[in-house]
Amino acid sequence: MKKTSRLLPLIIWPSVALATILLLSILYVQATPQKTVIVGFDAPLSVRAAFDPSEQDAATLYLEENPDSLLKPQPFFYEFDPDQARGLFIEAKTQSIPFFITTQPSSLAVAGIDVFNDNVMLKINTSATSPLISAIDDYIVRTTPDVIAEQTAIAAYLTDARERRILVLQDSQNAAYTDPAWEVFSAQLQAADGWEITHKRFSFTEFSAADHDKVTDTPHEALYILAGDFQASIGLLVQLFHIQNPESPIYLTPWATSGAIIDRIGPAGEQVIVFTQHVSEADHAALQQFNERFIKRFGYQPNGMAHRITAALEMLEQAIRNGHTTPDAAKRYFLTQGPIETSLGTLNFDQYGDLTGAQFSARPLSAVNFE
Repeated sequence: MKKTSRLLPLIIWPSVALATILLLSILYVQATPQKTVIVGFDAPLSVRAAFDPSEQDAATLYLEENPDSLLKPQPFFYEFDPDQARGLFIEAKTQSIPFFITTQPSSLAVAGIDVFNDNVMLKINTSATSPLISAIDDYIVRTTPDVIAEQTAIAAYLTDARERRILVLQDSQNAAYTDPAWEVFSAQLQAADGWEITHKRFSFTEFSAADHDKVTDTPHEALYILAGDFQASIGLLVQLFHIQNPESPIYLTPWATSGAIIDRIGPAGEQVIVFTQHVSEADHAALQQFNERFIKRFGYQPNGMAHRITAALEMLEQAIRNGHTTPDAAKRYFLTQGPIETSLGTLNFDQYGDLTGAQFSARPLSAVNFE
Protein backbone atom coordinates (compact mmCIF):
# COMPACT_ATOMS: atom_id res chain seq x y z
CA MET A 1 0.00 0.00 0.00
CA LYS A 2 2.83 2.42 0.79
CA LYS A 3 4.34 1.78 -2.61
CA THR A 4 1.00 2.54 -4.28
CA SER A 5 0.54 5.77 -2.31
CA ARG A 6 3.95 6.96 -3.49
CA LEU A 7 2.90 6.38 -7.11
CA LEU A 8 -0.34 8.36 -6.84
CA PRO A 9 1.33 11.80 -7.09
CA LEU A 10 3.20 10.57 -10.16
CA ILE A 11 -0.12 9.73 -11.80
CA ILE A 12 -2.27 12.62 -10.54
CA TRP A 13 0.07 15.58 -11.01
CA PRO A 14 0.73 15.02 -14.74
CA SER A 15 -3.03 14.74 -15.28
CA VAL A 16 -3.64 17.95 -13.35
CA ALA A 17 -0.89 19.71 -15.29
CA LEU A 18 -2.36 18.56 -18.62
CA ALA A 19 -5.84 19.73 -17.62
CA THR A 20 -4.42 23.08 -16.56
CA ILE A 21 -2.61 23.50 -19.86
CA LEU A 22 -5.79 22.69 -21.81
CA LEU A 23 -7.82 25.13 -19.73
CA LEU A 24 -5.26 27.89 -20.19
CA SER A 25 -5.16 27.20 -23.91
CA ILE A 26 -8.94 27.52 -24.16
CA LEU A 27 -8.92 30.73 -22.14
CA TYR A 28 -6.13 32.11 -24.31
CA VAL A 29 -8.03 31.35 -27.52
CA GLN A 30 -11.19 32.90 -26.11
CA ALA A 31 -9.30 35.98 -24.92
CA THR A 32 -7.41 36.43 -28.19
CA PRO A 33 -9.38 38.70 -30.56
CA GLN A 34 -10.33 36.91 -33.78
CA LYS A 35 -9.35 38.68 -36.96
CA THR A 36 -12.05 40.13 -39.18
CA VAL A 37 -12.59 38.47 -42.53
CA ILE A 38 -13.16 40.53 -45.67
CA VAL A 39 -16.29 39.53 -47.55
CA GLY A 40 -16.98 40.69 -51.08
CA PHE A 41 -20.54 41.95 -51.30
CA ASP A 42 -22.37 43.15 -54.39
CA ALA A 43 -25.61 44.83 -55.35
CA PRO A 44 -27.18 46.01 -58.62
CA LEU A 45 -26.59 49.57 -59.75
CA SER A 46 -28.02 50.27 -63.17
CA VAL A 47 -30.28 52.54 -65.17
CA ARG A 48 -32.03 49.33 -66.16
CA ALA A 49 -34.38 49.47 -63.17
CA ALA A 50 -35.33 51.70 -60.28
CA PHE A 51 -32.52 51.61 -57.75
CA ASP A 52 -33.39 49.77 -54.54
CA PRO A 53 -30.71 49.95 -51.82
CA SER A 54 -32.17 47.07 -49.76
CA GLU A 55 -29.07 44.89 -50.12
CA GLN A 56 -26.58 47.53 -48.97
CA ASP A 57 -28.84 48.72 -46.16
CA ALA A 58 -29.33 45.14 -44.96
CA ALA A 59 -25.56 44.78 -44.60
CA THR A 60 -25.39 48.11 -42.78
CA LEU A 61 -28.15 47.05 -40.37
CA TYR A 62 -26.43 43.71 -39.75
CA LEU A 63 -23.19 45.39 -38.74
CA GLU A 64 -24.99 47.93 -36.56
CA GLU A 65 -26.88 45.18 -34.74
CA ASN A 66 -23.75 43.01 -34.50
CA PRO A 67 -20.94 45.41 -33.54
CA ASP A 68 -18.64 42.47 -32.69
CA SER A 69 -19.06 40.88 -36.11
CA LEU A 70 -15.97 39.26 -37.62
CA LEU A 71 -17.15 40.12 -41.12
CA LYS A 72 -15.96 43.15 -43.02
CA PRO A 73 -18.04 43.59 -46.18
CA GLN A 74 -16.29 45.19 -49.13
CA PRO A 75 -18.88 46.55 -51.58
CA PHE A 76 -18.97 45.94 -55.32
CA PHE A 77 -21.68 47.06 -57.74
CA TYR A 78 -22.77 45.32 -60.92
CA GLU A 79 -24.50 46.41 -64.06
CA PHE A 80 -26.76 43.91 -65.78
CA ASP A 81 -23.97 42.79 -68.06
CA PRO A 82 -22.58 39.21 -67.70
CA ASP A 83 -18.98 40.13 -68.49
CA GLN A 84 -18.93 43.08 -66.12
CA ALA A 85 -20.65 41.12 -63.34
CA ARG A 86 -18.23 38.21 -63.80
CA GLY A 87 -15.37 40.69 -63.59
CA LEU A 88 -16.32 41.52 -60.00
CA PHE A 89 -15.43 38.02 -58.89
CA ILE A 90 -12.13 38.07 -60.75
CA GLU A 91 -11.30 41.43 -59.19
CA ALA A 92 -12.15 40.10 -55.73
CA LYS A 93 -9.87 37.13 -56.32
CA THR A 94 -6.96 39.38 -57.20
CA GLN A 95 -7.55 41.14 -53.87
CA SER A 96 -7.37 37.77 -52.05
CA ILE A 97 -10.94 38.09 -50.79
CA PRO A 98 -11.90 34.58 -49.57
CA PHE A 99 -15.69 34.95 -49.54
CA PHE A 100 -18.27 36.67 -51.69
CA ILE A 101 -21.99 37.17 -51.03
CA THR A 102 -23.82 37.98 -54.24
CA THR A 103 -27.34 38.87 -55.31
CA GLN A 104 -26.62 38.30 -59.01
CA PRO A 105 -29.56 36.68 -60.85
CA SER A 106 -29.22 33.67 -63.11
CA SER A 107 -28.44 35.66 -66.26
CA LEU A 108 -25.30 37.02 -64.60
CA ALA A 109 -24.38 34.20 -62.21
CA VAL A 110 -24.15 31.60 -64.97
CA ALA A 111 -21.41 33.63 -66.67
CA GLY A 112 -19.22 33.42 -63.57
CA ILE A 113 -19.56 29.74 -62.69
CA ASP A 114 -16.03 28.85 -63.79
CA VAL A 115 -14.50 31.45 -61.43
CA PHE A 116 -15.47 29.23 -58.50
CA ASN A 117 -14.02 25.90 -59.66
CA ASP A 118 -11.12 26.13 -57.20
CA ASN A 119 -10.82 26.79 -53.47
CA VAL A 120 -9.52 30.37 -53.73
CA MET A 121 -12.90 31.95 -53.06
CA LEU A 122 -16.32 30.68 -51.95
CA LYS A 123 -19.51 32.36 -53.14
CA ILE A 124 -22.88 32.46 -51.40
CA ASN A 125 -25.51 33.28 -54.02
CA THR A 126 -28.89 34.47 -52.77
CA SER A 127 -30.96 34.62 -55.95
CA ALA A 128 -29.72 32.58 -58.94
CA THR A 129 -32.10 29.68 -59.64
CA SER A 130 -30.67 28.42 -62.95
CA PRO A 131 -30.33 24.62 -63.15
CA LEU A 132 -26.96 25.21 -64.84
CA ILE A 133 -25.62 25.93 -61.36
CA SER A 134 -27.21 22.85 -59.79
CA ALA A 135 -25.43 19.64 -58.79
CA ILE A 136 -21.89 20.92 -59.40
CA ASP A 137 -19.06 20.21 -56.97
CA ASP A 138 -17.66 23.74 -56.88
CA TYR A 139 -17.36 26.60 -54.43
CA ILE A 140 -20.85 28.04 -54.86
CA VAL A 141 -23.45 27.73 -52.11
CA ARG A 142 -27.00 28.78 -52.99
CA THR A 143 -29.54 29.92 -50.41
CA THR A 144 -32.46 29.69 -52.84
CA PRO A 145 -33.93 26.58 -54.51
CA ASP A 146 -33.43 26.07 -58.23
CA VAL A 147 -36.02 26.90 -60.85
CA ILE A 148 -37.23 23.32 -61.29
CA ALA A 149 -38.55 23.12 -57.73
CA GLU A 150 -39.95 26.65 -57.96
CA GLN A 151 -41.84 26.32 -61.24
CA THR A 152 -43.11 22.83 -60.47
CA ALA A 153 -44.75 24.21 -57.33
CA ILE A 154 -46.25 27.19 -59.20
CA ALA A 155 -47.65 25.02 -62.00
CA ALA A 156 -49.12 22.59 -59.47
CA TYR A 157 -50.98 25.44 -57.79
CA LEU A 158 -52.37 26.79 -61.08
CA THR A 159 -53.42 23.32 -62.20
CA ASP A 160 -55.88 23.30 -59.31
CA ALA A 161 -57.17 26.83 -60.05
CA ARG A 162 -60.43 27.40 -61.91
CA GLU A 163 -58.88 29.62 -64.63
CA ARG A 164 -57.91 27.90 -67.87
CA ARG A 165 -57.16 30.77 -70.29
CA ILE A 166 -53.90 32.33 -69.13
CA LEU A 167 -51.53 34.95 -70.50
CA VAL A 168 -47.84 34.43 -69.74
CA LEU A 169 -45.49 37.40 -70.14
CA GLN A 170 -41.86 36.26 -70.03
CA ASP A 171 -38.84 38.52 -69.60
CA SER A 172 -36.19 37.63 -72.17
CA GLN A 173 -33.54 39.80 -70.48
CA ASN A 174 -33.00 37.23 -67.73
CA ALA A 175 -33.23 34.21 -70.03
CA ALA A 176 -30.96 32.07 -67.84
CA TYR A 177 -33.83 32.11 -65.33
CA THR A 178 -36.97 32.54 -67.41
CA ASP A 179 -36.22 30.12 -70.29
CA PRO A 180 -35.79 27.00 -68.12
CA ALA A 181 -38.63 28.30 -65.92
CA TRP A 182 -40.93 28.46 -68.96
CA GLU A 183 -39.93 24.95 -70.02
CA VAL A 184 -40.82 23.49 -66.64
CA PHE A 185 -43.97 25.58 -66.15
CA SER A 186 -45.44 25.04 -69.64
CA ALA A 187 -44.73 21.30 -69.60
CA GLN A 188 -46.58 20.94 -66.32
CA LEU A 189 -49.61 22.93 -67.49
CA GLN A 190 -49.79 21.30 -70.92
CA ALA A 191 -49.84 17.91 -69.24
CA ALA A 192 -53.17 18.94 -67.70
CA ASP A 193 -56.35 19.17 -69.77
CA GLY A 194 -58.13 22.28 -70.93
CA TRP A 195 -55.42 24.93 -70.82
CA GLU A 196 -55.24 27.75 -73.35
CA ILE A 197 -51.87 29.49 -72.95
CA THR A 198 -50.88 32.73 -74.67
CA HIS A 199 -47.12 33.16 -74.33
CA LYS A 200 -45.24 36.40 -75.06
CA ARG A 201 -41.46 36.65 -74.60
CA PHE A 202 -39.78 40.09 -74.70
CA SER A 203 -37.34 42.29 -72.81
CA PHE A 204 -38.94 43.95 -69.81
CA THR A 205 -36.38 46.74 -69.96
CA GLU A 206 -36.70 47.58 -73.65
CA PHE A 207 -40.38 47.66 -74.39
CA SER A 208 -43.05 50.27 -74.98
CA ALA A 209 -46.41 49.90 -73.28
CA ALA A 210 -48.03 50.63 -76.66
CA ASP A 211 -46.30 47.58 -78.13
CA HIS A 212 -48.23 45.33 -75.79
CA ASP A 213 -51.61 46.98 -75.69
CA LYS A 214 -53.02 44.36 -78.05
CA VAL A 215 -51.76 41.54 -75.87
CA THR A 216 -53.01 42.97 -72.59
CA ASP A 217 -56.29 44.21 -74.15
CA THR A 218 -57.34 40.69 -75.09
CA PRO A 219 -59.52 39.14 -72.35
CA HIS A 220 -57.77 36.47 -70.31
CA GLU A 221 -58.79 34.62 -67.19
CA ALA A 222 -55.36 35.02 -65.55
CA LEU A 223 -51.91 36.55 -65.99
CA TYR A 224 -48.59 35.01 -65.00
CA ILE A 225 -45.58 37.33 -65.16
CA LEU A 226 -42.52 35.15 -65.55
CA ALA A 227 -39.80 37.57 -64.51
CA GLY A 228 -37.47 38.42 -61.68
CA ASP A 229 -34.73 40.87 -60.73
CA PHE A 230 -37.36 42.94 -58.85
CA GLN A 231 -37.84 45.05 -61.98
CA ALA A 232 -40.13 48.04 -61.58
CA SER A 233 -41.59 47.45 -65.08
CA ILE A 234 -43.41 44.40 -63.69
CA GLY A 235 -45.75 46.80 -61.88
CA LEU A 236 -46.59 48.59 -65.14
CA LEU A 237 -47.44 45.32 -66.93
CA VAL A 238 -49.68 44.32 -64.05
CA GLN A 239 -51.56 47.62 -64.37
CA LEU A 240 -52.00 47.31 -68.15
CA PHE A 241 -53.49 43.84 -67.77
CA HIS A 242 -55.70 44.81 -64.84
CA ILE A 243 -57.32 47.69 -66.71
CA GLN A 244 -58.82 45.27 -69.24
CA ASN A 245 -59.17 42.28 -66.91
CA PRO A 246 -60.17 43.77 -63.53
CA GLU A 247 -61.45 40.49 -62.06
CA SER A 248 -58.66 38.22 -63.28
CA PRO A 249 -55.96 36.98 -60.88
CA ILE A 250 -52.35 38.00 -61.53
CA TYR A 251 -49.53 35.68 -60.47
CA LEU A 252 -45.96 36.78 -59.71
CA THR A 253 -42.77 34.82 -59.09
CA PRO A 254 -40.82 35.09 -55.81
CA TRP A 255 -38.55 37.60 -57.58
CA ALA A 256 -41.19 40.16 -58.50
CA THR A 257 -42.01 42.04 -55.30
CA SER A 258 -40.29 45.19 -54.12
CA GLY A 259 -41.32 48.65 -53.03
CA ALA A 260 -40.76 49.99 -56.56
CA ILE A 261 -43.00 47.31 -58.06
CA ILE A 262 -45.74 47.71 -55.47
CA ASP A 263 -45.82 51.47 -56.05
CA ARG A 264 -46.54 50.86 -59.73
CA ILE A 265 -49.10 48.09 -59.25
CA GLY A 266 -51.57 50.37 -57.48
CA PRO A 267 -55.19 49.14 -57.20
CA ALA A 268 -54.34 46.02 -59.22
CA GLY A 269 -52.65 44.73 -56.08
CA GLU A 270 -55.95 43.32 -54.88
CA GLN A 271 -55.80 40.74 -57.67
CA VAL A 272 -52.12 39.87 -57.25
CA ILE A 273 -50.97 36.54 -55.84
CA VAL A 274 -47.28 36.03 -55.13
CA PHE A 275 -45.46 32.72 -54.86
CA THR A 276 -42.99 32.78 -51.99
CA GLN A 277 -40.93 30.24 -50.13
CA HIS A 278 -43.04 28.89 -47.31
CA VAL A 279 -42.01 30.09 -43.86
CA SER A 280 -43.11 28.85 -40.45
CA GLU A 281 -45.13 31.05 -38.12
CA ALA A 282 -42.02 31.65 -36.01
CA ASP A 283 -39.96 32.64 -39.06
CA HIS A 284 -42.81 34.81 -40.32
CA ALA A 285 -42.80 36.69 -37.02
CA ALA A 286 -39.02 37.09 -37.28
CA LEU A 287 -39.36 38.53 -40.78
CA GLN A 288 -41.96 41.01 -39.58
CA GLN A 289 -39.70 42.10 -36.74
CA PHE A 290 -36.80 42.48 -39.15
CA ASN A 291 -38.93 44.63 -41.47
CA GLU A 292 -40.01 46.82 -38.56
CA ARG A 293 -36.40 47.41 -37.51
CA PHE A 294 -35.38 48.01 -41.13
CA ILE A 295 -38.18 50.52 -41.74
CA LYS A 296 -37.43 52.30 -38.48
CA ARG A 297 -33.76 52.60 -39.46
CA PHE A 298 -34.06 53.44 -43.17
CA GLY A 299 -37.62 54.63 -43.67
CA TYR A 300 -38.76 52.22 -46.39
CA GLN A 301 -39.96 48.65 -46.90
CA PRO A 302 -37.07 46.38 -47.96
CA ASN A 303 -37.35 43.88 -50.78
CA GLY A 304 -36.90 40.18 -50.14
CA MET A 305 -33.20 40.32 -50.91
CA ALA A 306 -32.60 42.11 -47.60
CA HIS A 307 -33.69 38.95 -45.77
CA ARG A 308 -31.52 36.71 -47.92
CA ILE A 309 -28.46 38.92 -47.47
CA THR A 310 -28.97 38.94 -43.70
CA ALA A 311 -29.27 35.14 -43.57
CA ALA A 312 -26.13 34.76 -45.71
CA LEU A 313 -24.16 37.07 -43.42
CA GLU A 314 -25.34 35.12 -40.37
CA MET A 315 -24.41 31.70 -41.79
CA LEU A 316 -20.97 32.94 -42.82
CA GLU A 317 -20.49 34.53 -39.41
CA GLN A 318 -21.26 31.16 -37.79
CA ALA A 319 -18.67 29.41 -39.91
CA ILE A 320 -15.98 32.01 -39.17
CA ARG A 321 -16.64 31.99 -35.43
CA ASN A 322 -16.31 28.21 -35.42
CA GLY A 323 -12.84 28.50 -36.93
CA HIS A 324 -13.78 27.80 -40.57
CA THR A 325 -12.00 30.78 -42.05
CA THR A 326 -11.01 29.39 -45.47
CA PRO A 327 -13.24 28.57 -48.46
CA ASP A 328 -12.52 24.85 -48.02
CA ALA A 329 -13.33 24.85 -44.32
CA ALA A 330 -16.45 26.98 -44.69
CA LYS A 331 -17.73 24.79 -47.52
CA ARG A 332 -17.32 21.65 -45.39
CA TYR A 333 -19.11 23.39 -42.53
CA PHE A 334 -22.11 24.38 -44.66
CA LEU A 335 -22.42 20.98 -46.33
CA THR A 336 -21.86 18.76 -43.27
CA GLN A 337 -23.08 20.78 -40.30
CA GLY A 338 -26.70 19.91 -40.91
CA PRO A 339 -29.38 22.59 -40.56
CA ILE A 340 -27.87 26.08 -40.44
CA GLU A 341 -29.99 28.18 -38.10
CA THR A 342 -30.33 31.91 -38.78
CA SER A 343 -32.57 34.50 -37.17
CA LEU A 344 -34.76 34.45 -40.32
CA GLY A 345 -35.04 30.71 -40.87
CA THR A 346 -33.23 27.41 -41.31
CA LEU A 347 -31.05 26.51 -44.31
CA ASN A 348 -30.22 22.97 -45.45
CA PHE A 349 -27.75 22.15 -48.21
CA ASP A 350 -27.02 19.01 -50.20
CA GLN A 351 -23.59 17.66 -51.13
CA TYR A 352 -23.26 20.29 -53.88
CA GLY A 353 -24.22 23.32 -51.82
CA ASP A 354 -27.71 23.55 -53.32
CA LEU A 355 -30.58 24.45 -50.99
CA THR A 356 -32.91 21.57 -50.15
CA GLY A 357 -36.29 21.18 -48.51
CA ALA A 358 -37.81 24.47 -49.69
CA GLN A 359 -41.57 24.67 -50.13
CA PHE A 360 -43.67 27.38 -51.76
CA SER A 361 -46.86 29.17 -50.83
CA ALA A 362 -49.28 31.29 -52.86
CA ARG A 363 -50.17 34.41 -50.93
CA PRO A 364 -52.11 37.62 -51.60
CA LEU A 365 -49.81 40.56 -52.19
CA SER A 366 -51.15 42.30 -49.08
CA ALA A 367 -49.94 39.38 -46.94
CA VAL A 368 -46.47 39.14 -48.46
CA ASN A 369 -43.66 40.07 -46.12
CA PHE A 370 -41.19 40.44 -48.99
CA GLU A 371 -39.68 37.07 -48.13
